[in-house]
Amino acid sequence: MKFTGEEIKALRQRLGWSTADLSRRLSCSVNRLRDLEAGTLTPEISEMEQFTLLQVHLTNYNEQLETSPMAEVALRTNGYDQIHIKDLKSN
Repeated sequence: MKFTGEEIKALRQRLGWSTADLSRRLSCSVNRLRDLEAGTLTPEISEMEQFTLLQVHLTNYNEQLETSPMAEVALRTNGYDQIHIKDLKSN
């Protein structure tokens, strides 16, 4: 997956990280990250891999946030002690 500068910036913002936070995690300089976000530099393969992992993490986390209220309702409504996430998705 390729990331544009705008997508990199949006990913960082969704994570709630500053440019310093993300650059530290990528082991690159703040200036490099700013150039990546501006689109004046192309991310290296290792950076693309990190962006992909972060995107997957965010997607999974958002899915958990979305299903948490559904799980609470299903547990309360049906009197369950436990419920599997796949059972929530089928409803």
